[in-house]
Amino acid sequence: MVSVFRYLKYNAGFLTGLEKDILKINSISIPENWRVMPRENPMLFKLKVGKGEIFFVPFPEETSEFQEVCKKINLLAKRINLNNNGALIIGLSAWGADLEKRYLELPGCSVHVLLGAGKGFGTRGKVVNNGHTLWIRPYSRGKAVNLLKILKFPRQNPDWQWRPGDNVILDVCVLNERVPSDEKILNLLKDVRE
Repeated sequence: MVSVFRYLKYNAGFLTGLEKDILKINSISIPENWRVMPRENPMLFKLKVGKGEIFFVPFPEETSEFQEVCKKINLLAKRINLNNNGALIIGLSAWGADLEKRYLELPGCSVHVLLGAGKGFGTRGKVVNNGHTLWIRPYSRGKAVNLLKILKFPRQNPDWQWRPGDNVILDVCVLNERVPSDEKILNLLKDVRE
């Protein structure tokens, strides 16, 4: 799979600690521009896009001090927002739907997009947090790809909200027989299937 991700030339990728350990055990290096989710404290990863930047905030895997972890995430996101004139802030979580929902219901949630993962339902995207956050979760069987097209980036304005069809498009591409196969990827996956 790592060779497939390298072929796709993603700008960024994030692994859980377990995924990193599996790669290490199998002597597979982590692809360039990929990061490992932090263990205890949120971290920041900036990605240049055209003339701007997207700020990723991977959530820590350890959640035993849930309220404290959430405060740290929100403080980091608020600092990014203040120092970067309303830049896009994407939270990344492997917590599962239940903890992500709890986080989104807390006062002070400051990420514009939360890309969730782990146990729970999949969704093409929900507008939550009084319109200030998009919550997107993958479907569990891996037979669909979530698509997020941002038409207008968030502004540093307390009245700003996500409005599907106006400033964002949320969709899902079902991976079925209508999606053409890529021969290079099929060849890369051949060894995995055998």
